[in-house]
Amino acid sequence: MRRILLSLALVLAACGADGSGPEPDPGTPLLQIGHIGGFAPADFFLTQGPSYTLTRDGRLISPGAVPAIFPGPLVMPHWVSQVTPGEMGQIERMIGSIGLPDMIDERDDDNPGGVADAPTTVVTYWDDDGQAHRYSVYALGIQPNPRREARELQELITVIETLAGRDATEWVAEQYQFVALPGALDPEFSGEMDWPLEETVDTWDEINGLRCAVLGADDLPRFAEANQATTFPSPDPAW
Repeated sequence: MRRILLSLALVLAACGADGSGPEPDPGTPLLQIGHIGGFAPADFFLTQGPSYTLTRDGRLISPGAVPAIFPGPLVMPHWVSQVTPGEMGQIERMIGSIGLPDMIDERDDDNPGGVADAPTTVVTYWDDDGQAHRYSVYALGIQPNPRREARELQELITVIETLAGRDATEWVAEQYQFVALPGALDPEFSGEMDWPLEETVDTWDEINGLRCAVLGADDLPRFAEANQATTFPSPDPAW
């Protein structure tokens, strides 16, 4: 029997979107910071989502606290803090100083001596036309002689980290991205749940051999008892 393992993350655009579009409204993202790579397996990052997301109206969204258990819940909590107009101005000036508006997909992957299997920090900035500008830095904060842009990105992240912990309240997204991949029942950690949706994964978008869909918050209660190791017997025998 084929099994499905689901991962779930906060989503800001539909599966396969290129990050560009019409002029954004105040609730759309301005800046997003995340991490990829390192010692963690690729599947790990499917469940994590971004570390920080700053919307144009000053909402700063970050992952919330989770129980100290393994495996953790499939549906991860998030928190939101409000950034003041003055702080938004400071962040926008730092974005300009780094040069994010002039970047498309800039990569700083210089191989620093003595650093192996470090994560890559990825920052994405959306301009007024909705175009995404990405800057990726390998081993940020570990490189012995980082570029100016990397140093200033580290300073920006420090500011974001400070603001994220201030007067935070619980936040729930309107949409979540679900990714389905082949799974195997782990008798030590994994439980099993019946497939809770009407549509099957063969109707979802296919990306790099996986299946991906964007679902609304109303679908989350169906997965409330699932954890990151729960598997689902596939209702579609061909997938």
